[in-house]
Order: sequence, then C-alpha cells, then structure tokens
Amino acid sequence: MIYCSQKTYSENSLFILCNFREDRLVFWHAVPVPITSDCIVVLSSKGDIIKKVHIYDLIKDYIPFSCIADVYGSILEPVNLMRIFYNKLTKGFACAGTGIGTSDLMHTNSIEIMDKNITSFCKKYDWLISVSELDLVIIVDAEKEACLWSWGPGELQKQHHPTLLKNGNLLIFDNGTERGFSRIVELDPLNKKIVWEYISEPPEKFFSAIRGACQRLPNGNTLVTESDKGHVFEISKDGKIVWEFYNPNTRERNKEREAIYRMLRIADFEK
Repeated sequence: MIYCSQKTYSENSLFILCNFREDRLVFWHAVPVPITSDCIVVLSSKGDIIKKVHIYDLIKDYIPFSCIADVYGSILEPVNLMRIFYNKLTKGFACAGTGIGTSDLMHTNSIEIMDKNITSFCKKYDWLISVSELDLVIIVDAEKEACLWSWGPGELQKQHHPTLLKNGNLLIFDNGTERGFSRIVELDPLNKKIVWEYISEPPEKFFSAIRGACQRLPNGNTLVTESDKGHVFEISKDGKIVWEFYNPNTRERNKEREAIYRMLRIADFEK
C-alpha cells in the first residue's frame, strides 16, 4: 500500500520516490520477527521500478528490544493468535506478517530528497527520512543504500515532516505524543544541537498527537499545521502568531474540527 510519495527531478529524468508497505519476516539479532515493512521504491517516469529499499535494513540497529517484545506480546494475545491461525488455514499465510496491524515498527511518514551537498552531512540526492515509531530522522545514501546520519531518540516523539532549510539546518514537527504537547524544532545537523524551537504558552495549547507539518517561509516565519485540531498558523521567529486558519468543517459525532493533514505554501517557499 502506497501511503506517502514525492515527485522530484534528477539531472536527467523525472522519477518518483514512493513509500509503501508489505509483510515481511525479518531477523532481529537472529530472532525471527514478522513485521509490516516500509519500503522505498524509486520509479521511472514510465512507472518502472528502478530500485527497492527496505527501511528495516537501514535502521535495524536502532530498533530496541522493547519494540520486538511488543510485537511478540501482541502476537501472543489469544485473539491475535486466532487470527494468525485462521489466515494460515484459509490463505496459506506463512507468518511473513501477522495481518493484525501490530507489527508497525517503523511507520515511515516522510521522505525528502536533498537538493545540495553539505559536508559531513549529506550529498545531493540523498534521502531525508522520518521513521516516527522509532522517533528517528535519518539521512540515507541513495546509491550505497546505507544510513549516513541519524538523530531523534530521546529528543523527538513521533515526529513528522522534517525538511532541509536553505541554511543547512533541519526543520521538524515534533509531535510530543507522550509529553502531551508539540513543538517545532530547527536542528543544526552537524553538531546535532537545537538552534531554535517553538513551544506555545502554555505548552499543551499546541498539540497534535498524530500528523503535523511545518514549513519555513521566505519572510523567515514558519507555517505550522496543527493537524488534529484543524488549525494552521504562521509564527514569527520570536513565536508570535501573525496569521491563523481554522478548518470550518466539523465532525458530526463530536462537533470537533476536521483534521488538516498538511497545509503548505506552494510557491516561492524556502529550499
């Protein structure tokens, strides 16, 4: 299933970078683990597959034992065991994935292709990838299919939409799912230091447990999508809201605003 894609241009041709998922049996330190595997597939302009890369193969060393234990804990629940056996009997489901939706170790939710070389960080056409379930942002060498740089565990919580800024820093929507408030961080990737952040006052006023986006605008302000609340706002460098929009559509069941997945300025944005 394709759930995230991005079009971009190489020097010679158009290609499409797609993130999709498939069931797979992997081995974590010799332990077999059925997972829902995220894959990066490079397609030509004609739709031919040029390359397919499994995210697990890039980040397996970042997966803690607690995540593996959670997978097996879910599999061993009686209702899930019944589903696995049913799938095996009726569909020949050979444990390449449980089909129970509990083995999402990665949930890769964002891909961007680097548009320039930055010494000791990335090359042009490397991939910037967000692996939200591991609180992990990585740079991948697209040619060697190797992870070159990583950051996030212990700092981020289920982040979204990391982007490369003109100054070489990264802008990231940090959901803060466990802490109960979100923030926007600008990271210097060379020393892995946060050089700017936005936290509302009080902090819990700005919170999107899932989804979210941020974009640096040409005037230096930042456009923020607080997805869960259907709220988009523009903030100045000192954190003042200078413009905001609320989704006028509401959910019938609870009258809350409909979510806005991502709102971006589509012309003259900073790259």
